[in-house]
This record gives sequence, structure tokens and C-alpha cells, in this order.
Amino acid sequence: MIKQILFFLLSLCFVAFGHPAWMPYLGPFAAALGYGLFWRSLDSISFFKNRFWAATGWFFIVQLIQMSWLPSVKYQGFYIVWVYLLLAFGLGLQFGWISRFVFLRRPLSIGSVVAIGAFATLNEWFRLFFLCGFTFNFSGMALACYVPSMQLASIFGILGLSYFVFCTNALFLQLCRNRFRSGIGVWLSMALFPYCFGFFNLFVGLNQASPASFLNVLLIQPGLSVSQKIPMKRFLADFIPLDTQWKDLFLLVCPYRANDLDWIIFPESVVCSSVDDCIYPLRKVLLDLSSLGINLEGGLPPLITPYAEERNGVCFVSNAFWCQVLSNHLGSRVVAGFDQRDKVSNKWYNAAFYFSPYSKEIKRYEKQILLPIAESRPPGYLKNLAKKYGLTEFFTPGSSPLLFGEEVQAGVSICIEETFPRIMRSARIKGAKFFINLTNDGWYPNTNLPLQHFSHSRLRAVENGISLLRACNTGLTCIVDSKGRLLAGLPPESWKHPPERGALFQRIQIGVETTLYSYWGDIGVLMVCFGGLVLFGIKQRLFRSYTRSLA
Repeated sequence: MIKQILFFLLSLCFVAFGHPAWMPYLGPFAAALGYGLFWRSLDSISFFKNRFWAATGWFFIVQLIQMSWLPSVKYQGFYIVWVYLLLAFGLGLQFGWISRFVFLRRPLSIGSVVAIGAFATLNEWFRLFFLCGFTFNFSGMALACYVPSMQLASIFGILGLSYFVFCTNALFLQLCRNRFRSGIGVWLSMALFPYCFGFFNLFVGLNQASPASFLNVLLIQPGLSVSQKIPMKRFLADFIPLDTQWKDLFLLVCPYRANDLDWIIFPESVVCSSVDDCIYPLRKVLLDLSSLGINLEGGLPPLITPYAEERNGVCFVSNAFWCQVLSNHLGSRVVAGFDQRDKVSNKWYNAAFYFSPYSKEIKRYEKQILLPIAESRPPGYLKNLAKKYGLTEFFTPGSSPLLFGEEVQAGVSICIEETFPRIMRSARIKGAKFFINLTNDGWYPNTNLPLQHFSHSRLRAVENGISLLRACNTGLTCIVDSKGRLLAGLPPESWKHPPERGALFQRIQIGVETTLYSYWGDIGVLMVCFGGLVLFGIKQRLFRSYTRSLA
């Protein structure tokens, strides 16, 4: 009994904390034996039902730890605690279902191990597309703790990493049952394969790369809390006027104006008003720009919609005006996140906007994956809850990717979208040479969400073989290469550190590597999983027929 309790606690420690955002050095243990140790602790439990609830409870605790950033009530309200508990319990139930499958056959054959990996991975895929759509905390994240082991994602994506984790742990379970008398070589080979593959890929190179070009990029991290960006009833004293926010943003950019900038990237919802809201008196804006040393001669956009409008004889300019002035003044492409109400459809969008020097066209990418309740219209029974927290206007999801740029084009994502492999891959297929992500994780202050979010985003770079530029309000603002390596970054907000304000300048090499995942997406790992289950089913049926014939 003491041994079972020890296995239970040790496995809980490995799996819950063996994550890139927590204790990366525990990741290899979680990937190789964390789940196997737990399943071994269930061997002493006789009934399937009891095993199911033990597995549900264990994984519920794992998720409470890994999602401990979620119950942040400062801005979300206490309803988020219930979301946290229900989501963790739902994921626990799914793992209980997976664990029941693990105990269908004993002892485990190679076919059984493959079937366990396939069944568990299909459940994670099913969760993503048909259940809650929650992208965080796939089991494969244990292999994303280090750059070499995450290279396997270039073939099968994050679900492929989960498949290897489950197969390796199933092998370890059988190894424990055999008291390490046989099979240790197979298990070690399976556990070490992602690392060996990764080192080979990093130093030899398996993916064909296209000729590279160079870009000078500047990423802006305002480092403002939500209450500093948005006037909120409970925190009105924190709010910084929007024109002051823009002046501070220009102060971050101005030291780099001699660096021949190709791209300037601001985060999601860089200021809290719509891109075309004309709320800044032109006279005051011109004074502010002059005080910053901005040469206004020939650099102003036309004083027409969406840049300006006249009211009662006074000209007011918009957020688009600020962005276009910056683009014209520095000869740089500017990307920034704003909300906007479409005047034709009367729909609200959470969007990224693209400004190029002296261009008359402003491109708009509309966020495709919206957060439930906070951004997308909730079902009827939750409308009153949303209204209680002042949520009366909701966004409309976009329908397709959009590339920004001319010669070297970028695929754009907003916030949580970069945790959805299919969203990022669709931009890659369309011709993106690098990714841009705009994020605001400030709604969950003083948590490790920025690090956890980043740990998912770098996998998208590996899966698609292209670099990633992240501009975040409170971090992690950074540049990641096509192998998932962090090239440069600004410190993110965390439990230990407040948000940091800054600008990140880097000259980067843009090259595209051809990966199998960018070619076949999740189809590759799904074919492996379905094939494994079909072969396992056929083998089981033949085995039953054989035993009946002997009887």
C-alpha cells in the first residue's frame, strides 16, 4: 500500500510539474514514466469503476496545478473559479476514460501499447475539436520542455508528441509489471528517441530550407495592466489616458528610428478604443508628435476616414492615424491589434491591422478563435452572467487567414489562436514566411500564463518550419526561430515579477523549412492512431476466435 501511495504522489509530481512553464527538468520523467507510474499504482485496485474515479481525481489535481493561472478573479470575477474547477474536472473525466482502456488487457503486448497511445491521442484530438476546444496541457507538452525533444513536432505536431508520451508510458507500465526483467531496452529506446531525433535534426538538418532574407523588426511590450489600459469602475485611478498611452508607445519606438526598421509590431488591443475612433484632437496630437521629434512634413495621412473626422469645426484623429504616421515617418510596416465595428455589417471584430508607408489601404485580419463568454456571444442561460460583468458586446469570428506584407509575407494570429495548430498551419499553407502573434495575457495578472502560453506558441514554429514574432502586452514578447529556439525576449509578467515595459529590436533571418507536419497536418498522426486501433481490434478478434476453437 505504501508503494502504491508513493507511485501516486511521485507520478503526480512528475506530470503536474513536468511542463515547460513549470519545472522543465521534470519533463523527461513525465514523458517517459510519469503516467506509467500512476497506472502502476492502480494495479492494486480491483474494480474498473474504482480505477476510473482514481484516475479522474489524479488528473483533476494535475490540471488544477497546471491551470492555476486561470482562477484570477481580479478582472474576471469569481465565476472564473467555477470555470476552472469544471474544466479541470472535465479533463479528469476524460483521463479516467483513457485509463479504463489501459486496463482492458493484461499483460500488455506491443499491439496493446500502440493501441493505448492511439486511443489516448485520439481522445486529446477529440477534446480539441468536439468537446471543449481547450488547447492547453496536452500530454505531449512534456516533450516540449527542451528544444531537441520538441523537434518531433515537425513530423506529427503536438498530437504526435502526445502519442509518443502515452506509448512510452504504457511500455513503462508493462516493464514495472515484469519487475524490469525484460523490455527495458525497448522502453529506453522509445524514451530516448525524441531526443536523439531532435539532436540529429538540429545539427544535421532533416528539413529542406529555402533561401533566407533578413528583416529588422521591433516588437513593443507596453507593460500595462488591464486597469491602466481600460477605464474600469473599480480601478478608475489606474487608468492612463489614451493619448498618453500613445505618447509612451512612441517613446519606446523612437530610440530605434535609425535602425532602418522593416516591421514594427504592437500587441493585441494596443489601446482600448476602435481603430477608427476619432477621439484625439489633431492640434494636441501634432504638438505631442513634434515634442517627440517626429517630422510631420509630408508624413501625415490624409485627414479623411478612417484617419480623421471633423466635429463642430474641430478635427479629431483616430488610432489608425497614429499608426500611419509611424509607418510613414519610419518607412516601416506597422502591425497593431484593435477592436473595430464594421460599418457595413455592424459587427464587432477583434482584429490585427496592417499599415504600410503612404498606403491608402489598411488590411484587417479578424480573429478566428474567440474566447467563450469573454469574446463570443454565450448561450442563453449564460447571458445574464455575462451582463453581470459588463459583457454586452461580443465579437464575430473571422473566417480565414490573411497574410500581411509584400515580398516576405507574415501569417497573423491573435492571442490563443497560436495554440491551435490548424489555424497557424493554414497561414503557412497560404504562403506565410514567418508568423506574427499579438497577445494580451494581462487579464490574468501575476500568474505564469505568459510562460505557459509561450510554451505552446514555439511548437507552432517547429511544426511549420518558420520563425515566430510575438508582441505581447505583458509578455512574453520574443523572437523564436524555426527550431523553437528563443533568440531574444523581454521578461514576462509572472508571480515574482510585475509586467515590464520595453521594446525588442532584432535583425532576424527569415527562412522557410519544409516540414512533414506543414504538409499533412494532423492527418499523419490520426492515420497512425486509427491504423493502430484497427490492427489491435483485428488481433483481438483473431485471438478470441483462436481461443474458441481450442475450447
